[in-house]
Amino acid sequence: MASYQNAFICAGLAAAFWTCIGLSLSVRLMPRSLAWPVAPALGWAVHSAVVFPIFGIVGMARVTVVAVTAIALLSALLSLLRGARPVSDETDNGCIPLWAVAGAAMLATAVMAQLLPQITGSGVTFTDVIFDHSKVAMIDEMARLGVPVRNPFYGESDGMDRLSYYYLWHFSAAELVVLTGLSGWEADAGMTWFTAFSSLTLMMGLAVFASKRPVAAGWVLILATAFSIRPLLSMLFGREITYAVTGWPGGLGGWLFQITWAPQHVASAGCVLIAVYLLVDLSRRPTMPTAIVLSLIVAAGFESSTWVGGVTFVISALALGAALLWKAEPAVRLRFILSAVGAAVVAMAIASPFIYDQFRASTVRADVFPVGFTHLDVLGEETPQSLRRWLDIPAYWTVFLFTEFAAFYPTGIIMMVFLMRDRLLAQAQKAYLASFGILALVSLCVGGLLTSQLAGNNNDLGWRSVLPAILVLIISCAAGLSRYLRSMRPAYAFAAVALIGLGSFGGIESLLYGITRQSREPSPAFANSVGMWEAVRKHSEADERIANNPLFLAEVTRWPINLSWALLSNRRSCYAGPAFGPFAPRTRRPRNEIDAQFERVFSGRPEPDDLDQLANQYNCSVAVVTSQDGAWSSDPFAASPLYRLVETEAGFWRIYKRHERSTSRLSTP
Repeated sequence: MASYQNAFICAGLAAAFWTCIGLSLSVRLMPRSLAWPVAPALGWAVHSAVVFPIFGIVGMARVTVVAVTAIALLSALLSLLRGARPVSDETDNGCIPLWAVAGAAMLATAVMAQLLPQITGSGVTFTDVIFDHSKVAMIDEMARLGVPVRNPFYGESDGMDRLSYYYLWHFSAAELVVLTGLSGWEADAGMTWFTAFSSLTLMMGLAVFASKRPVAAGWVLILATAFSIRPLLSMLFGREITYAVTGWPGGLGGWLFQITWAPQHVASAGCVLIAVYLLVDLSRRPTMPTAIVLSLIVAAGFESSTWVGGVTFVISALALGAALLWKAEPAVRLRFILSAVGAAVVAMAIASPFIYDQFRASTVRADVFPVGFTHLDVLGEETPQSLRRWLDIPAYWTVFLFTEFAAFYPTGIIMMVFLMRDRLLAQAQKAYLASFGILALVSLCVGGLLTSQLAGNNNDLGWRSVLPAILVLIISCAAGLSRYLRSMRPAYAFAAVALIGLGSFGGIESLLYGITRQSREPSPAFANSVGMWEAVRKHSEADERIANNPLFLAEVTRWPINLSWALLSNRRSCYAGPAFGPFAPRTRRPRNEIDAQFERVFSGRPEPDDLDQLANQYNCSVAVVTSQDGAWSSDPFAASPLYRLVETEAGFWRIYKRHERSTSRLSTP
């Protein structure tokens, strides 16, 4: 079971190592005021993008990972000891205060706490966010068998056994597993802490950079906790009326919501912000080091989130590149074009394994195109369909975004205008702000007009593509308030602070719920399954696949998922369940058939060929039946010649091993 102590070990190692790597680069590429705040995110992105292909060649044995890590750390330390000539210009505006760094660490700790189990005498409880962290199975897979990662969720591949997903963030967690010997679950929690901390310092650094006010860092911490004000509106006007006007909630939310559910996308959004900064810098001073680092940052952003670092950034980069080219000095335009194109080519080359795997998976899932073009539904069915078609788009910009991001959406836009008109800010500073403004506009447009179509009703593209805009609006809101709040009219100042208070109320409430979990019933069966999975590992090889009931302990989370297997087994599954459908190289209809087949088997009602297919088509080397399964009292594995009982715990579980010669016997006439 994951522990706080081990999660903190992973978090501390990640922060110390990647900050050192990043600082050796940032002190040479950025003003001193940004070097420290940007270093954690920059170091993680550059290091991960570089070592991923290296480990794909030499493997991820512990001695190899330790050696590569030591070489990278030693190189960074030698670079720092040699001294650096930091960029010095009119945009160098001081550093974020230490109290803000401490606040970021505390907020990151509160985020991490929601991923770890709360163990009581009655069992184990989780928060809802653990649902999305079931991807821990990918971390364990890479830590055991290296990269590129094979699909740990499905055994029937027909040659498509490589996982199609943007898993660079999870790869970094796997590095922590190999280095420390701790579990993938603990590494996932530690990486989430690091991502929360690094994204906060990045935003704080850019807010101080934009405002010349250290107190802007404090505003970032407050704004980062903001949630939707929809629950408050529901209390005032009623749930049905509120949802009919503001839209139904989904997976789209502010920084605190997104970091707990999908830290890999937040990490990608941080890469996008750094990439935009470097792209602007490249248009002013085209240099080879800047172009190389830019290419690595872009690759890391894509490899951590196709939606954020791919779709959103590519569209933003095209618009931003055209604007920067138009504004660039004639003498540097050609060098800027060559540098930017070169960086794009290198980034695509680095990310080519991810691009290839996702392209192949898209061709297999030919029943649906990955991205669709349709506006977000906001207004409810109470509004006639003929009007909704025209009103949903303006409602998205005026009602939906305001409801979701009341704390920083309107104020952030206004503050960005104020900053751009401020005569005391340098022109170079305004160039960066304008570029971030273009990024935010494109990000919100993508969120409102494009949808992902691979995960059923979950629009991951829309939910995650707004992340760069969220970060930019928080930065501009914090920078503007720190600079202009005292000089604003009292009514305007009160309105801005009131909106922040309303938004932060929901965020603080969410944090308290995540820590106390008072509404969750403890699960004693989950705690008991720790020993079961230890026994499974004893009877299985590192690359063998496990069959267990995909609905085992489904009641632990709000949405049914094979959570016990994902967090505790450290083994592949031959079918992990419908919740992992987007990872399957299959269209929806075959996935539904497989789901029905496993449901029959583990409810004790198999058809004649079901166990044959489990053993030989889905490569289920080991099968686990628990007392909570219908198959416990009508066990098809006990009566099958394909499997033999190897261990049992009376009243809890049975473990079966596939006969080594089962395939050849079945193929004999």
